[in-house]
Amino acid sequence: MVAGLIARRAWRACPRQATRRWTSTSTRQHLFTVYGNGGQQDLIDHSAALSSRVAATQDALVILASRSHARWLTDTDFMSEFLSSVTNAAEDQEIHVVAAAVDGLLPQTPFTKARQGISICRGTVDGLLPGLWTGDAAPTLGRGVEGDAALFFNTTSHLKGTAPTSSPLTCSLPLANTVFQNNRQSTLLASRWRRSENGRLLELADMVSKQTQNVNYTGDGTTPPTAAVHLPFGPVTAPRVIAAGLGNIVRQIEVDGTPTPASRELEDAVQVLYDRWAARGHPLQGPLSVWALVIPPGAVDEPGLSDLTAWQKDVASRPDMASELQATEQASELVVPLLNKGARVYRVLSGGGGWGKKAGLLSLEPDTKFAMPGDEEGLDSFMRSFAGGDAESHDLDVVAPGSVIQYYVQPLLEEQATQGGDETFKAGAVFGTSRWFTEDVASSSSGSEWVTMPGLFGGVSETGLYISDSQAGEDGGLMQTKITVPDTFVRV
Repeated sequence: MVAGLIARRAWRACPRQATRRWTSTSTRQHLFTVYGNGGQQDLIDHSAALSSRVAATQDALVILASRSHARWLTDTDFMSEFLSSVTNAAEDQEIHVVAAAVDGLLPQTPFTKARQGISICRGTVDGLLPGLWTGDAAPTLGRGVEGDAALFFNTTSHLKGTAPTSSPLTCSLPLANTVFQNNRQSTLLASRWRRSENGRLLELADMVSKQTQNVNYTGDGTTPPTAAVHLPFGPVTAPRVIAAGLGNIVRQIEVDGTPTPASRELEDAVQVLYDRWAARGHPLQGPLSVWALVIPPGAVDEPGLSDLTAWQKDVASRPDMASELQATEQASELVVPLLNKGARVYRVLSGGGGWGKKAGLLSLEPDTKFAMPGDEEGLDSFMRSFAGGDAESHDLDVVAPGSVIQYYVQPLLEEQATQGGDETFKAGAVFGTSRWFTEDVASSSSGSEWVTMPGLFGGVSETGLYISDSQAGEDGGLMQTKITVPDTFVRV
């Protein structure tokens, strides 16, 4: 409950103001989410009342279904009835749909289970789904596609500290693995539906599988110019300059001006953390996830480094887990603005041990953007880092010497029980990560109730969330990172 209260307070501190983009091809978009695990007919009946709120010109829908409902997306009879229930029979003669299965829908509060159900964003096909049937976004034919899939949400919001002239934020949401639900590695379907002769039902005209799709999210007219980011982790070491590294391997850092094996200070800090948490009655069971914030040379000044150091000391001085979690709120002030300057968050894969030149090495997960099978750009970037890169590709080097690195962990938390009360996520679009999922199977008959949240759209992934800016910021940095910290949320 404490975690939920802290999260709600942090999010309410971020005001929502109006902004606009793509005004020539888009109108206000209509958002709603239906939570629950009831039957198909109950969902159809529950959603029918929403059709009267939708403008006749909104001929496209993006549907996010929780993984347990993935099979419903390939059920043509259900989709026909459902789409007919949320569209206007008198006006909507043809609609375009992108339907995707995600790991889960938004939880009631951070650190609670992701929920099940359906989340919808509706707009015009040209404004919402650019290139759906043409160009680079042309569908891949066949029953399904091999490999992972993702949706790329192009928003109108910027990260805090972003230059006004920079491009807005893009959130890339990896989709769920649905092999056990519908025999597809991932479920991302583009379809076109036309009104039947009797005018009541929409009938399937085309359906294809895809691996990616761009979605232009403009919102309902209240989209905030600054994205609210909930990034619940805190530093366990002071920021240090990388003295030696290659590719995604950190070899040495500078501690008080002396080159030191990269893992030594982290190993000591983690042991102190183990002891502190055990003394509070929260002994750590199993391995501890660690992340590294890597800041490129010149992206942070001495006052900024001092702030990061002071934050680490503040976290270490907190008397209990709840206050440690509260201290992570400073990430939105100290870490998020650095992302736009080229800083990136990497998960630490392994490290420590060894001898000689291999002593104290740390390996970082090199992923910074979603890559499909056969995409060689990630490998090319890695190989360029071995060759030393060049002045224009410094952002591709994971651990370029001269960069600053600081290690982070998430305060030890068990899943929080939902206690009812206020929703943290009430409006707008929210994308995030979670490690708390229910494995309930979707019901085809009557069951639990469906609950509607008008004005809300979004989903979560258990593998991470990619955030990027397609253009360089004012300081020349390119914002592009993958965040795997559980219960990270970005509201746009």
